[in-house]
Amino acid sequence: MKIFFGHPDPLVGDLTGNREGILRLHDEARAAGASLLVMPEMSITGYAPRDLLLRDGFVAAAEASLAQLASSTIDGPPMLVGLPRAVPGPRGLRNAVALLRGGAIDSYHDKWLLPGYDVFDEDRWFDSGDAVLHFELEGNTVAVLCCEDLWHGVDAGVRSYSQDPLSHVKADLILAVSASPFVSGKSVAQQQRMQEVSRRANASVAVLNQFGAHDELLFDGRAMLATPGGDLFRLNSGWSPGGTSLDLSNPAEYSDPDPLDELVNALACGISGYVRKTGHESVVLGLSGGLDSALVATLATVGLGAKSVHGICMPSRYSSQGSLDDSYALAAGLGMDHVHELAIEPIHEALRSCLTPVLGEVGGVTDENLQARARGVLVMGLANAQGHLPLATGNKSELAVGYSTLYGDMCGALLPIGDVFKSKCYELAVHINRYPERFGFDGPPIPSSTLTKPPSAELRPDQCDADSLPSYDRLDRVLEAWIEGGRAESDLPEPELVGEILPMVQRSEFKRRQAPVVLKVSAKAFGPGRHIPVVARTRD
Repeated sequence: MKIFFGHPDPLVGDLTGNREGILRLHDEARAAGASLLVMPEMSITGYAPRDLLLRDGFVAAAEASLAQLASSTIDGPPMLVGLPRAVPGPRGLRNAVALLRGGAIDSYHDKWLLPGYDVFDEDRWFDSGDAVLHFELEGNTVAVLCCEDLWHGVDAGVRSYSQDPLSHVKADLILAVSASPFVSGKSVAQQQRMQEVSRRANASVAVLNQFGAHDELLFDGRAMLATPGGDLFRLNSGWSPGGTSLDLSNPAEYSDPDPLDELVNALACGISGYVRKTGHESVVLGLSGGLDSALVATLATVGLGAKSVHGICMPSRYSSQGSLDDSYALAAGLGMDHVHELAIEPIHEALRSCLTPVLGEVGGVTDENLQARARGVLVMGLANAQGHLPLATGNKSELAVGYSTLYGDMCGALLPIGDVFKSKCYELAVHINRYPERFGFDGPPIPSSTLTKPPSAELRPDQCDADSLPSYDRLDRVLEAWIEGGRAESDLPEPELVGEILPMVQRSEFKRRQAPVVLKVSAKAFGPGRHIPVVARTRD
């Protein structure tokens, strides 16, 4: 029995385009002699449609699209495809997987377990299913599950469900369709869960995850198989659209990727997907000569190609020649054709002059932020005039403690490394330089001096980040334990720094509420999955 897994790159809400992508994959499945085409969760609408589900006519249009797909199975393999469907109940909708065969809609599996944690709000829109779809395929009994029905929150450390659809499974093969957002390291827990379920059900378990980027969420397109004997097969390398064949008698096997390779691929996929799906073809960002802008430019080049990445060097009276040299060296290493140098001194001085009648001498943080905002104006100006999507370059450490300027370096439509701590940014940059050919470069693209010089915003004479912040390795230990680990204040590492760092995090919530979209790669990112009041007192 041959299963063909389709992992297209859907656009949320594009019912016509998504249907055409499914039909192309159905043609491929037919040509490959597949017994069944399996598509991901919500593949007709893209995941997650969120409150589009409440828009009049949206679900009905998705169901009409399903009916059109069904006709393709008259002379082709059956198909499992995900969509929302209207069913009487408190909310009137279910997250469904439809079985199409013989030119008709045969039956449905309605998702049982509806996550309501982190970025998920499925219990806001859907009612739970109450039966597991089983069907016969070439002498085998196949059971269908949808995402959380299999994961049961284990991959996210959540155990809050009273129902267990697995207790209703009696099959030779369990097919689970999924739209599980990428989180660094989560695949290990998922693989363990698959092996556990396979042993418990005495059935093979095959999983297909959605591919692509949707707002802040990233999906790896991974297909995996676990067998009752304890074997686990990674069936593709992920991070690309297309199809994956599974011959159950002889499954192909791919090795697990290097975690840093996977993080680079995830972020590059996020940039590429966000840019393309918002109707853009290119990006623009400021190049400071520092680590963060170098890393974002590199990731954008991996995702889009160098010709689509435009950089602006914006020196001030405090910028060093070394930083300017590093910016141009980076552009050369990436193969960028579009680099502009626009000095901010005239803007900076004009703003100072405007404020002088009220403030007198303009200095301190006010003067520093004027420079950052002058640069933000130039980035946005080129974005507007030339149609580029502007990228902000801050990291998670800076975003956490507010070491950033609203309407300045936070200007942009997307914040690619806003969920990557500074320490991890260094790891990624070093990794890319160590293995440049893995990411399409002939040699190390990031200048070595960018990696070795002390980080500085260069907004005042001889400024270093260490003047305002603890060292990043110590800062990140506290932030990771507090934000991602959810540990109590009394249990945090670096106790002598906790009283300094946590108030900075709390005071900066208003900045994060106005930040660009942050690509999510951790268990707890700044964005829709973190519901923290802007105005609150969380510490005595």
